Order: sequence, then structure tokens, then C-alpha cells
Amino acid sequence: MWVTGERGAGTALSLPYCRFICPITGRHCTTAIPHHPELNLPTHSGGLTIVGSFVPITSRQVHELIEHTDITAVKVDVAALLSEQHQENEIARAVQLTEQGLRRGEDVVVFTSRELITGKGTTNHLSIGKRISASLCSILQNITTLPRYIIAKGGITSNDLLTKGLGIKRAIILGQIILGVPVWQCAPQGYANNLTYVVFPVNVGHSQSLTKVVTILKR
Repeated sequence: MWVTGERGAGTALSLPYCRFICPITGRHCTTAIPHHPELNLPTHSGGLTIVGSFVPITSRQVHELIEHTDITAVKVDVAALLSEQHQENEIARAVQLTEQGLRRGEDVVVFTSRELITGKGTTNHLSIGKRISASLCSILQNITTLPRYIIAKGGITSNDLLTKGLGIKRAIILGQIILGVPVWQCAPQGYANNLTYVVFPVNVGHSQSLTKVVTILKR
């Protein structure tokens, strides 16, 4: 995937999940991304936040978001996602609840249950993570209402939702909505035409940071 800065192409930086093209290099690259970019968000539907990360700071951020905003919370049961018998129904349930909220103009957060489920050995643990990520992508793929924006919480989550869930191959970096949380604009193509996409890394910010980002996008 290619991500370009608003000021044009420059040196390509290889990262684990994508390749960024930045107008300058070195330590100035991050600081060069402007803060508080102007966003032209549609008003036809609610915004969507999807959380795959289960680390403590993320759990606190999700708790604060649900407690202090009127966001519609859709909790996805990880145990059900890992079950051949229940996975399909759990995905369908999450899609239905999310779709209903977005159509009513409500902001929605889809998040995995907070209990950590581990398998035996590294391989099994990785397969669990891949299955959960694939399930979140499936939820996104089956939503027909385009959200006002999408916030993806977590490194693997944000990459998989963008590339696999939305099929995006090009995006523009608009800036940072808060420090360390970049805002991208998807390419004008397909379902995610010009969609505003917020990449919220795992260990960024404090317990109120996710709430702050959602509040900014609600204005």
C-alpha cells in the first residue's frame, strides 16, 4: 500500500504493513505531519470505531468512550468468533447492530470482548489473532452503510481493516488528529470513496484519548 503526504511525494519509508511516501526524511518526518487537519466529513450516517487491541490501555480507552459519550457499543464475543459453530452468527449479529446504528446517524464502536484467550504455543496464539482480525474484516465488509469516518484501534487491526476489509491501496495523510494519531483519506474509489480513516496505534495516548478523537470527529 502507498500513503502519500499532502505536500507530495518524496522518500519512501518501508514499514511492517505499508509504505509511506514523505516529503522529507529522518526525525522531521513525523513532526512535519500537520496537527488538526481540516476534515470535510459527510453527514448522512454515523461514524464507526473498530477495536481489535486488548491491551490494558485500549480497554481503559474503550471503557471511557462508552461511559462518557452516547456512542452505540457493539461487543463482539471472541469465544464465539473462535467457534466454528458460532462465528458466522456472531459476525451477522455485529453487522446488524452496527448497520442499524449507522443508519440512525449514531456513532458506533465495535470492540472485541476484553478477556484474553490464548492457545497452546506461539503458532496457536497467532492463529487466534488472525481469526479475530479476519472476523473484524468480515464485519466491515458486510456493512453496506458507509460511515462518516472509521477509527481503527490497533496496529494489525488498522492495517487489515484498511487493506483487507476495505481493499484500499492508496491514501493521503491529512495530518494528526491528536499527537501520534494520523488521519488518512482513502483514494476516491469503490465503497470507501474518500473515506476519512483514523489509524489509532495501540500504546498511544491516555485513557481519554479515544474519547477525544471521537468527540473531535463528531463536531
